[in-house]
Amino acid sequence: MRDFDPDAFFPRLWDAIGETGLMVTVAFAGAAVIGVLLGLLLYASRPGNLLQNRVVFGVLNLVINVIRPIPFLIVAIALIPLTRVVFGTGLGPLPQTIPLIVVACVAIARVSESNLVAVSPGAIEAGAAMGASPARVLFSIVVPEALGPLTLGLTY
Repeated sequence: MRDFDPDAFFPRLWDAIGETGLMVTVAFAGAAVIGVLLGLLLYASRPGNLLQNRVVFGVLNLVINVIRPIPFLIVAIALIPLTRVVFGTGLGPLPQTIPLIVVACVAIARVSESNLVAVSPGAIEAGAAMGASPARVLFSIVVPEALGPLTLGLTY
């Protein structure tokens, strides 16, 4: 049986904790920004909404519905060629943030969309009735109304 060597163990432990913190921080920041933007695009392009566009909504909805149920390990392996192009290697803490971002941003996009859909239609109609452009309604009425649930959704 091998003896425990704290002089060898603890430096490696602190390195691993630092790499994990780096991966979590980078992945969360990237996924939060991309996920909320995708959620806004899904909400706005939804049929009957501000910037309704069936093609955009259909493609985004399909991509999110396809990626969401795939286990992370399969996504990580499938994206190794992309991580090699971006980072020169498929292994390591930074290259593996790409699959983390992809998996997390589709989940955040779906949660963001559901939070935006819950905004009262009366507030949206009032903004449109006052002559606000669809972008102004989206960013001046819908997003502020859903800011609490959006923030809560990011911590989910």
